Amino acid sequence: MSGTDTAGLQPRTAQIVDATAASLVAARTPRRRLADLVLPEAVRRSCQEFLDDHHHAAALHAAGLIPRNRILLDGPPGNGKTSLAEALAKALELPFYVVRYDRLIGGNLHETLTTLGQLFAQVQQQSCVVFFDEFDTIGKERGDASDTTDVKRAVGMLLI
Repeated sequence: MSGTDTAGLQPRTAQIVDATAASLVAARTPRRRLADLVLPEAVRRSCQEFLDDHHHAAALHAAGLIPRNRILLDGPPGNGKTSLAEALAKALELPFYVVRYDRLIGGNLHETLTTLGQLFAQVQQQSCVVFFDEFDTIGKERGDASDTTDVKRAVGMLLI
């Protein structure tokens, strides 16, 4: 994966071939750039390290290392998590997919896990950025010891 944070570069076209997997995400063309975002210096530095990993992926692999490929963004609504994910996708010149929870969670655990499996199988076919926006809408129940619903189990499987 290579790319730079340059305004003239266009990310690759988003293509999810499987119709079921395609219905689980909203494909967006990344337009925001890291340079356009107001970020704390520590966040900017972490993002740059993440991008550096991908820009030097071949050298890392040659040294037996694997570039980081996951980021957990945390914060209150409206603090820029989606914008940051979009900017990272633009910097990496990769398709940007936002997961649609209304289509991800099925009527039972098997259906949900099958759907998750289809999503991950499809996005592993290409380099892309998959953003689980507002994950707390389904993940907030995870700490409730009395809750044994299929959604809670699916969230646990997703986190693994």
